[in-house]
Amino acid sequence: YLHLVIDQMLSESRQWSLEALPQVHGLGWDKFFSDKEPLFHTLGALLHRIGGEPAVILLPWLASLGVVMSMALRIRLAGARGGFAAALAVALLGFCCNPNIVFRFNLMRAFTWGVIFFLLLESALFLRNRFLSFLACLLFALSYHAAYLPILLVIADAASAWMTEGRK
Repeated sequence: YLHLVIDQMLSESRQWSLEALPQVHGLGWDKFFSDKEPLFHTLGALLHRIGGEPAVILLPWLASLGVVMSMALRIRLAGARGGFAAALAVALLGFCCNPNIVFRFNLMRAFTWGVIFFLLLESALFLRNRFLSFLACLLFALSYHAAYLPILLVIADAASAWMTEGRK
């Protein structure tokens, strides 16, 4: 419910920043508060402005769909047979057969957007596409506060490329 209230308050304010919300005095948050999940709150506020609370409730569903599509893309890039439809079926089956994943992704939490962009980053690195890697890192950083995860993935990918470069 916290995110629903934040989204409602942001959509009703003239500023699209958490600094527009009432803050706890004495902690310094009334002077500066760094939003660690700005993409998530901006999307929520935008959906709230468009369709109210029912539209914001769509965020977890959109995120779940994005995760399944990202998983399917990665499965297909790994060389799975049967085309994208088969990869999508495998991703959907894997997603739905884990009740913990289904439960967590139905919560209104910013980590779901982080998972989507992390999977897209992994796919972009697999394709060796620098622009998509940069874009996925940027979107991850705007959507979730665990910025060390894509940095570790990029370092691991660079190390892997360095170690295998002489073998080709």
